[in-house]
Amino acid sequence: MIKRLAFFFLLLIILVYPNKVFASYEFSKGCESALLEILNLNLKKASEILDQERKRTPDNYFIDYLENYRDIVELLVIEDKKSYDDFLKRFYNRLDKMEEGKTETPYYRAVRAEMMAQTGLTNVMNGDEIAGFMKIFKANKLLKKNFDEFPDFYLNKKLYGVFNVAFDNIPLSVKWATSLLGLVGDTDDGFTYLNTYKKEVQGRLGVYSESLIYQIFAFSIVSDYQSAYEMLKRDYAPYISTTLGTYLYAVVLYRISKNEESLKLLYSLNIDDMDIEFNPIIQLIAREKLNRLDSDADVYWLRYLNNSKSKNLKKEACNKLSYFYLINNNEEKFFYYRNMISTYDKAIMREDREADVDINRPLPINVDILKAQFLVAGSYFERANLILEEFNPHEATNLSNRIQYYLLKGIILSKTGEYDKALLMFNQAIDQGKKISESYAAEAAFMAGTLAYDNGYYDEAYDYYKLCQSIDCDDNIYREIILKNVKKQLKKLKQLNLRN
Repeated sequence: MIKRLAFFFLLLIILVYPNKVFASYEFSKGCESALLEILNLNLKKASEILDQERKRTPDNYFIDYLENYRDIVELLVIEDKKSYDDFLKRFYNRLDKMEEGKTETPYYRAVRAEMMAQTGLTNVMNGDEIAGFMKIFKANKLLKKNFDEFPDFYLNKKLYGVFNVAFDNIPLSVKWATSLLGLVGDTDDGFTYLNTYKKEVQGRLGVYSESLIYQIFAFSIVSDYQSAYEMLKRDYAPYISTTLGTYLYAVVLYRISKNEESLKLLYSLNIDDMDIEFNPIIQLIAREKLNRLDSDADVYWLRYLNNSKSKNLKKEACNKLSYFYLINNNEEKFFYYRNMISTYDKAIMREDREADVDINRPLPINVDILKAQFLVAGSYFERANLILEEFNPHEATNLSNRIQYYLLKGIILSKTGEYDKALLMFNQAIDQGKKISESYAAEAAFMAGTLAYDNGYYDEAYDYYKLCQSIDCDDNIYREIILKNVKKQLKKLKQLNLRN
């Protein structure tokens, strides 16, 4: 009888307590639903679902992970210093709580590493670079240990994929330091991990939608927005579309100059019905309306500038507003916003760094060239061409304007299929651009190389890319992006076994 009672109680313990031991990392249907709501920026609904899940499985650490995820997304939207400080306290409390559970499981390391990486990136965006860097270092250390002990564990592949891409594309000026700390990666391996992870989670709507977002992030690190577009066109179906995913899809379209397609996607989002105002959407609409030279582009730029609490991308907003007012013959406001650029803190984001370069460009700025630049950026080639027809490069006394004219004409001709004429314009920009310190000659050499590459003239492409690398110009964000793109293209040529 005693043996039977003992067996009964043992069986009861096994049936009742596995959830506490083995389900401490349970990605339930509720968690999946909460993730979808987070990606849709329905943060109140996500919180309600997570609260219900907390009552059902109080020791499920995936809930802590998703709460951290929700807080980070909210922080990116609210952009408030106090909210940032409060978030960090909750983040450290969550890490402490996770220590109470099983710490030798692959779930513990993978989830903790991702929380640390996401928070580290948030640190960096809020100016705490050292704190952010240290979190990313610790996250990488956790992941490496996970890979050693559980090499086939599916959650490893998501963050490890991004880390491989990121660490392989760190600027050369600081690469020695990251290599010393073991932060090395391989871009191809990174995308292999990310693709494998995406296949393994296919059919799980929330996680699959998120996997696409991670891939977009990886493509943005290497500035390969064309590949991001091809991936999204293939894999991003309406049934797994989310607000955040749709926004990022629109960003990709913007980066590859598909202005109208991007605006169409943005207008499909009901931004007035969101729990919170998502300022990056307003900002992207502002960029694209300026590319189209819309008369109300300033309304969106001012809305972003006045509503966003983040210190990031304010320089860009002032820069674009100054150009808008110059185009619209308001010289007073042009100088007002041009002078405002330098009032903001050190630039971290690409567009802010570009604004810091632009304020030092010589005056006066040619308005026709400026208009054409925006139109070309949005692929409004016919309108840009009409404006450039009024500009005679042979009569231009400003060499910089003349070089920009040749560069813009080359881009327009390359996009309309006139290969020889386009190369002629690019070569004009290269030859004359070498006489000044701005990066137009290097950009023209890169564009000529890419035109040759796209048309199958690989030897010619290689020569232009090497020429691009040799051109001496100002060492700034524009040159950095150009050289990054050249490196990527040379790698493609090497993979074709055409060059050593």
